[in-house]
Amino acid sequence: MERNKKISGSITTDQFLYNEIKITAPLYLEGKALDETSAIIAKDNLFQFPTERNTRRITRTCYKRLDALEDREAIEVMLNGPKDISRLINLYAIARTNGLVWEFLKQVPGEKFQNDDSSFSRKDINVFISNLQAQDEAAAKWKGSTPPHIAQILHKFLVEAGYLDSKESTEINSIYIDELLENLIKANHEEEILPAFHCMR
Repeated sequence: MERNKKISGSITTDQFLYNEIKITAPLYLEGKALDETSAIIAKDNLFQFPTERNTRRITRTCYKRLDALEDREAIEVMLNGPKDISRLINLYAIARTNGLVWEFLKQVPGEKFQNDDSSFSRKDINVFISNLQAQDEAAAKWKGSTPPHIAQILHKFLVEAGYLDSKESTEINSIYIDELLENLIKANHEEEILPAFHCMR
């Protein structure tokens, strides 16, 4: 499938969902339909959510991300592989479904890796969002608490994906991409995102 290039602030509700996608993936690989998977997860409250409505919405988001990977082996590695690789596969799936995350990865960690710049501050994210709002019509409409909330979520993504050790970190970790993920990105002709995974090949 073509990646979603639309700039959207939907990450404020969907977030990283690493545990949730690992719960959803085995049912997805069994070929179960979204409604059936959602019912199974809701019945046993596998997500530990307070309402069934949230369960269905998050299950749908996980299915979109799994669809975006289009690769059974990558999904299986995300399920059973090393955590550092598994988290990066999840991040790539998110980026393919959300143009905001894609551009963020390219312009913040991607450019830093290309420039051998390991420094990091919240200002890096704020500058990215300000520039995006100046260039993109949809982003320009974000008002009030939306830009800082998006900045908070993007910052959290970097921690959850292993780029930062904590929210207080001022240095980006070196990321080592798995050959499977590198080949998947290349097969999708999306080499522009490789620097975001510290891959310059």
